Amino acid sequence: MKKRILLFLGAFLFCATSLFAATREDSAQILRTMASSPAAAGILIAIVIIGLVLYIYSCLCLQLIAQKTGTEPAWLAWIPIANIFLMCKVAGLSYWWILTLLAGIIPFLGSLIILGFSGYLWFKIAEARNKEGWIGVLCVLPLVNLAVMGYLAFTD
Repeated sequence: MKKRILLFLGAFLFCATSLFAATREDSAQILRTMASSPAAAGILIAIVIIGLVLYIYSCLCLQLIAQKTGTEPAWLAWIPIANIFLMCKVAGLSYWWILTLLAGIIPFLGSLIILGFSGYLWFKIAEARNKEGWIGVLCVLPLVNLAVMGYLAFTD
């Protein structure tokens, strides 16, 4: 079991590093270095666990927000990509707004467009929860977004 987990994590790491490494040789060297270090494997496992906990928290918050606004089906919060449709439904926006995510293929400008879309989407979600819109805009800030999602989900 432990070998399978390490093999899976090694394959995941190899794929992830190949995206950032200049060549396959660099990727293989990084993988060999990580595989030879138990501490590196522990760090990778910790990162995966933290990522899962954050995903569960954000899905739970979005589901609670959808339930409190009377938006159905709230269970869409747990499905990647489908949760964006749920967010648009909660915000009262047309699904056509999701097409702005395609702007991500444009270098730099696409990132700004997606950031603006995200801020506007959370602005509308905050208003749907009868909160100040600027509170929702704070969701574009890393780590602050966790507190804002919790505030929108767990307050009356």
